[in-house]
Parts: sequence; C-alpha cells; structure tokens
Amino acid sequence: MKIYNHISPKFSEIEREMVENIPPGGNWKNIPKSVPSKRLEQIRKSGGRTTYYGRLINNKPSYTISTYFHRIGNGCHIHPDQNRLISIREAARLQSFRDSFIFWGPKSSIYKQVGNAVPPLLARAIAELVEPHLKNKNFIDLFAGAGGMSEGFLLQGFSLIGAIEIGGQFFETFLKNHKNGNGGKFFIHGDITEPKNKNKII
Repeated sequence: MKIYNHISPKFSEIEREMVENIPPGGNWKNIPKSVPSKRLEQIRKSGGRTTYYGRLINNKPSYTISTYFHRIGNGCHIHPDQNRLISIREAARLQSFRDSFIFWGPKSSIYKQVGNAVPPLLARAIAELVEPHLKNKNFIDLFAGAGGMSEGFLLQGFSLIGAIEIGGQFFETFLKNHKNGNGGKFFIHGDITEPKNKNKII
C-alpha cells in the first residue's frame, strides 16, 4: 500500500546537530551551549516551554500537533527514534486521520490543514454524544477545513449532505476525500456570509 504525504522537512547542519543531542522526551535543555543559536540563547534566558525542540516518546501520547510541526523549535515534533521531524503523514496519524485520507496542495498549506484539523476521533466522540438527540443522521459541515469533523461523523454512520469551506486548498482536500458523499452541488467553495451560499445551505 502506498503511503501518501509521508515526507519530512530537511534540516540545516545546525538543526541536525541539535536533534542528535536530544533524547526521547528531551528538549532544548539537552542541546549543548556550543551549538550556535540566537533563539536558544533567548529561550535559555527566559526559561522557555519544555516542548520547544522536543522529541516524542514511543510509548507516550504526543503533544498537540500545531500548524508549525515542520519547524524544529516550535513544539515537540522530533521523531522518537530517527533524527528527523515527523512527516506530514505521521502528524496526520497523530491527529487520527486514516492513511487513505490524502492532503492536497503545497506543503505550506498542508501543514495548516493538518495542524488546524478537528481530529476525526474527537469528532466521532461528538457525533456519538449528539446522536441520541437527533431525528436523522444527516449533517452539513460548516467551515469544513480539510474535513476532520466530517471524517468523525462519517465514522459514526452519519450522512454528509453538504459542506462549505472558503480556503481553496483546504476545500480541494475536503472535496477529493469526500467525492462519494451525498453533497454534490452542495459541497460549496466560498464565503458562508454570501447570500447565494447561505441560500444553498438553507
């Protein structure tokens, strides 16, 4: 089976030296002062968060996946065993997306799509909670993003009948992963405040 989006950003020589000194569960405190970095100097002075320059641990939950998981210093995104950052696919797995869910667009957009996504398993938990209070299981995804909320509701057996998303690359990912839904012309790329889009949704 082909694994899509399984790509990691490249390191500079200084970043590689940093990573090689960080053990699983470690962070910026493990980086020797001999490694030149103005940012590290500032973090040492201010006592930055322990997730900066953090490396994951195999048998523990990950930290939050942000839109900056492609940057070494912005969180805890270093692979637990290998001297690299986690790939887009690995971040999507941590967000609970299935491997067959493909993210589309340039990498700069995909990092935002994954980092800003509603984790599908969280969405499924919400769907499970609201299900007993509904007469039917049809739903419309407003501010759909890449489709994490829809993924969770679909896992719970709901029917996707429409969606709207203003971001072009986010919408492309949503559409390509939900083309077999019931939405058809009610999968809208546009602004939810525009009257024509409001009327379509209604």
